[in-house]
Amino acid sequence: MQVIFNGLISGAAIGLLALGFQACYLPTRVFFVAAAGIYSLAPFIAYSVQQATGSLMVGAVCSLLVSAGVALLLELLVHAPLDRRKAASSAHLVASLGAQITIFATIAMVWGTNPKSLRQGLDTVTNLGDVIITGAQWVTLLSALAAIGLYFVFLSLTNLWLRMRA
Repeated sequence: MQVIFNGLISGAAIGLLALGFQACYLPTRVFFVAAAGIYSLAPFIAYSVQQATGSLMVGAVCSLLVSAGVALLLELLVHAPLDRRKAASSAHLVASLGAQITIFATIAMVWGTNPKSLRQGLDTVTNLGDVIITGAQWVTLLSALAAIGLYFVFLSLTNLWLRMRA
């Protein structure tokens, strides 16, 4: 039962990431591989801000802002010029892959390759019979399900879904 619950949590997190890839791919027909680099950068930003301020919430907000800023910069500096030149989607893919490699290399240069931890001290644990659920797992599961649910509610209340599919 523990394995099933761990798989559910991992699946929710991966599903959220896949939804982000889909939200980029459907309207543009470009597989934005650099999103994986941004996804990897976010916890390091949160870690650095948490170390500087002592607050994980401030770190999370800064991480979201920096991630959005990096995505916007990649759009302005990489993909918009390619769009103006009517570049093929394969050129966008290669440029996105280059951006991803650059982000990964920057992470390794700035933060090194040793593991980091956002948690301070012990994590809370919930026992549901034979299943042990940590506080971090609850946050992952509930926030991923909430974000996925809000995304689908937003799409169902607007015509954005139809415009993305067109």
